[in-house]
Amino acid sequence: MAALREHLSDFWRLWRGRLIALLDLAALACALAGSWLYYSPKIASGAQLVSSTAFSAVKLFLFSPGAGLADPVPLAYAIAMWLCPLCTAVAVFRLLESTLRHALGGLSRFFRPYILVCGQGSDCLTLVDSLRHGGGFFRRKVILVTQSPLPVELRLPLERGGVTVFAMPLENGTAAERTVCLRRLHLERADGAVLFHPEVSLNFSILKALEQHLEKYPRRCGALPCALYSGDGSMQPLISRYRQEHQGAGGSPLDLKCFSTAALAARDLFLRRGLGADSLAQLDGSAQPHKQTGSLKPSRLLIAGLGACGEAVLLQAAALSPTAPGALLDVTVLDQDAERKLHRIKAKYPQLHRFVTLQAVQMDVLSDELPRALHGGGFTYAAVCFRDPSLALRTAEALEGDFPIGVRLDGSDALARCLDESGGPFQRAFPFGERRSLLTQELVLGTRLDEAAMAFHAGYCAQEQRLFHPETPPIPWDALDSLKKDSTRAQAAYCQSYLIPLRDKLLSRGELEICRNALSDCKDNAGMLRTLLSAHPAIALLARLEHERWCGFLYAHGYQGRDGNTRNDLFHPCLVDWEALLRDDETCKTVCYDLIPILLMDP
Repeated sequence: MAALREHLSDFWRLWRGRLIALLDLAALACALAGSWLYYSPKIASGAQLVSSTAFSAVKLFLFSPGAGLADPVPLAYAIAMWLCPLCTAVAVFRLLESTLRHALGGLSRFFRPYILVCGQGSDCLTLVDSLRHGGGFFRRKVILVTQSPLPVELRLPLERGGVTVFAMPLENGTAAERTVCLRRLHLERADGAVLFHPEVSLNFSILKALEQHLEKYPRRCGALPCALYSGDGSMQPLISRYRQEHQGAGGSPLDLKCFSTAALAARDLFLRRGLGADSLAQLDGSAQPHKQTGSLKPSRLLIAGLGACGEAVLLQAAALSPTAPGALLDVTVLDQDAERKLHRIKAKYPQLHRFVTLQAVQMDVLSDELPRALHGGGFTYAAVCFRDPSLALRTAEALEGDFPIGVRLDGSDALARCLDESGGPFQRAFPFGERRSLLTQELVLGTRLDEAAMAFHAGYCAQEQRLFHPETPPIPWDALDSLKKDSTRAQAAYCQSYLIPLRDKLLSRGELEICRNALSDCKDNAGMLRTLLSAHPAIALLARLEHERWCGFLYAHGYQGRDGNTRNDLFHPCLVDWEALLRDDETCKTVCYDLIPILLMDP
């Protein structure tokens, strides 16, 4: 049904003007033919007949037919009596809509829900186009607020497509000007807001203006969902602190979330091909897979092009690691300025070395020396993140090895489909990061990205309550702070892409039941827990992988262990290696929580 609605919507967008013109021509033909047939028996003069026929046709379009309701009329005239007024009504409506677009837009904002988009640039216009077509056959109402007036060649197609365009001083206007502008928008009827200026500081200024307005004029229908574009992540600490202060108190009029096209592209990459697929393939066909815990292969990732997308791929890959116990994610960066960019990355994430090893290959990707420079790398995955599609494809063609290669084709949907169907040198390559598939309401403003995390959180809390805290009610998703939500998102993605498939290969159902039955007794008994782990190496392996993933997440967010000289609020006692964790009775008991994820999603 959804495909049929989309097909009808596309058909109406392409053929609407032609169908209306064809309807007008058909009405005119019926009016002329019917009037001729109606008046020809009554008027003998040829000139008078022509004049009467034309005048009668005009009267039909003006809701004033010449024939009476009881008079017998030809079929063409009867059709014209209904068709001509319909064409006139359509023409009058289109004229009024074109002339009074902003006035009607204000009226529709008062009665009809809409989505507010504040921003400029090609990506913002791509999002607006996706939003207005996302309602199926009936287009969704979208209001675009820009910092400066759009050029006519950009504004007119948007307005003809039903988008209301305003130029408002939301960023740098006075308080009175912002209040007047925001009152015109009728935020009570807004379904959501997207702040999508390329300059992130402007988005933050609009965010503050929206919050102050909604605190003064609160919505009766709850907090306004708001998505803020965070760019390359340089302002992410400020945004995170803002979310922590306002969302945690529960009094914010905005339900805030952040997004970036680079992070969405990185997530899309590993959803298409998992980072640990090569390690999982090593276990296929084994008669006793639970004995192969030492054969897991560490991931070796090659990133070609370390811009915003390459950095997002690096962070997303770190969140989906490790794929083997005790092994750090091995990343090789291929870029003309690799050493300087890696130095910037290390300064930005000072704890990165604790869970990722980085190597730089500084050379032109089109150089003849590239195969020799990468020879013996043992890569299991490659991500080509250049913005230029031709450069990305030539780089993918030059890479040698039997491993999957993700090629970023953010603005080339047709080229991406072609690459999906290609063979030869591109049979290992696949596209990712197409803008039109990423910039949608479901990914930018909706909860689609959080659906898996919310389901995982509900299952985890249910298992924890059943095993350890029967009297304590589970914490709802909305009550979690931003750090805990980010942690749950990372944990859900790792479990779905690697830990659960690995569990299904390593553990029999009997071992899974042993783990489930023993956990409630092991929570307060470190000795029993050590016995369980030593008797079942596969269970110990899964718990170790989850512990090391959790440590990597904490390090990435600035936390340190006992060996770090840091503030008390950034100290975490579990930031120790696996052997040290098991030696201490208190920290050993926390392994029970590392085992809860393997009890979810039973095989």
